[in-house]
Amino acid sequence: FHTKLRFDYHEQVPPSERVGLREKLLGHLVRQFGVPNRRAVATQLCLAVATLLLQMEEWEGAIKDLATRLGAQTNAALCLVELLQIIPEEHSDGSLNVSEERRAK
Repeated sequence: FHTKLRFDYHEQVPPSERVGLREKLLGHLVRQFGVPNRRAVATQLCLAVATLLLQMEEWEGAIKDLATRLGAQTNAALCLVELLQIIPEEHSDGSLNVSEERRAK
């Protein structure tokens, strides 16, 4: 998912389906994060969510939204910590197809 979102997001995900994609990815992420021996899957989902967050212009206040959604549950809070570590790394990657205006937000 991460690679697909990174390179094909704007061409493959119609605007009408972006919110649904976000909700599904977040749901899978929270479920996988708490499962033993699924850390690699959870990390890949974190990368996908971070990439989506950076490219999805419709997701205003994304960090605040993630904190509200994930901060209340123990497993989800750990997931939030990992996301907050990954987002700056993805943001600084110049190969990500994100406008300068979006990067500034």
